[in-house]
Amino acid sequence: MDNQTSNRLTINSYYLIIDQLVNYGLGFFFWLVLAKLLTPTVLGQVMAVTALAIAVLGFTGYGTQTMISKHIAQYNTKKMHIASKMVFYNGLKIGIVVSLGAAIVISLFSNEIATSIFKDSSLASLIVITMLVLLPSQTILLCFSGAFQGSQMMKYTTLGDFVFQLARMSVAVILVAVGFGNLGIVAGFAFGSVIAVLYAYLIFIKKNLFNFAISSPNPSSLLQLAKFSGLNYLAIGLPTLGVQMSYLLLGAQSFDSVALFGISSLISGVVGGIIIAVGRAILPTTSEALENGNKSHFNRAVNSAFRLSLMVSGFIYIVLTLSPETVLSLLSKEYVSASAILRILVLYGVITSMAAFIGSILNGLGKPQQFATMSIASSVIAIALGIVLVPFLGMLGASLSLLIGSIVNILLASYFIKKELFVSISLISILKPIVSVSTAILVGYIALTVVGSMTVTLLLAFVAYLMLILTCKVTTKSELRRLLQTVTKITH
Repeated sequence: MDNQTSNRLTINSYYLIIDQLVNYGLGFFFWLVLAKLLTPTVLGQVMAVTALAIAVLGFTGYGTQTMISKHIAQYNTKKMHIASKMVFYNGLKIGIVVSLGAAIVISLFSNEIATSIFKDSSLASLIVITMLVLLPSQTILLCFSGAFQGSQMMKYTTLGDFVFQLARMSVAVILVAVGFGNLGIVAGFAFGSVIAVLYAYLIFIKKNLFNFAISSPNPSSLLQLAKFSGLNYLAIGLPTLGVQMSYLLLGAQSFDSVALFGISSLISGVVGGIIIAVGRAILPTTSEALENGNKSHFNRAVNSAFRLSLMVSGFIYIVLTLSPETVLSLLSKEYVSASAILRILVLYGVITSMAAFIGSILNGLGKPQQFATMSIASSVIAIALGIVLVPFLGMLGASLSLLIGSIVNILLASYFIKKELFVSISLISILKPIVSVSTAILVGYIALTVVGSMTVTLLLAFVAYLMLILTCKVTTKSELRRLLQTVTKITH
């Protein structure tokens, strides 16, 4: 394997996995503390309002982030650094204009939205604050993140998210503790976003990434950026809307159910988060490999990354599948009732992250049409099913609609990637960790039935999983040694 490609992918994946752990770890701790201070109803109100903001952010920020990451990596490979900076400059302008426009429109109709969707006019002020501060600042932060990723500077993405999480948590917890309630949480979100944006900007100044003269943009290149960005707005915006629609539909019924579903969704995201993190590192790597024509080395790196990210995720998947009650009980007994929902969302998280991994490769290959097709089709199905099922089945309907949508997504992703000549994903690389974790879970359920002890069950499941990893050669000693050497160089 080409050491440069492998090492770069390993380093970038390492930082983005840390980024996911920071977001989910601190995020879980954030909601854990708030769950101790507030009732599920108040927590559900905040989750419903932020779900609305994230649904809009899917169309205003995530598409621009992907476009910036892909094209900066592509132009940097060609040594076209001025073009890379132009991509960032124009992407930032697009993101700010779209996000501010959306924030103003939604703020103007905040009272109607609060009354018609959430049946609570008192949430209008929360909606206004969230939209006018959180939406633009998060969009700008995503643009910076895309530039960092495209420039292979993933550690700054991780540090930026760490700054956001700490700032959000410190302000929100203090304000809630002194009695500001849901307004305090939203203020924490806003403060964290602004501080993270300032941090990212300072990094750009320090690295002299803003030290250039903006020339007149080429109309054809602008058209290409707009086309790519527009397709990604849909391809990322609709899946985001699909998830957040569950919160909005549940919010129309009960804010308690929003809190239970939201916490379960957050926890389940840890499993797929590792695969998604590696997928984010894959996008710029794919663009570079395509420009260099480095097909064989790239495919080895991709298959290794896919297999190992699935393997690592397997340990978390085993715990959340066999013992979701234990994890949820850390918040309070009220959340244990969402155990069945968590199991479904964990499976959804794994499947959708695998599809996202393949989608990153397609984007890196310059195939946003295919990525858009799989994302839009699966999202429309999930949204339609959610509208039908949630009124009757509540949280179960929301989780099932997402699961079915993710299955459609992975089927379409598999179809599209199979047609690509530059990429060859080995079926064995995927099946080895999947079969191993499935067998370990089966062993766990048998142990739980026979012994009845959850501690013994998890222990036996982990032992079975480790044995299967070695027996099925999910990874090798030389592969682990090389990864360890690379990670050791990063941390020293």
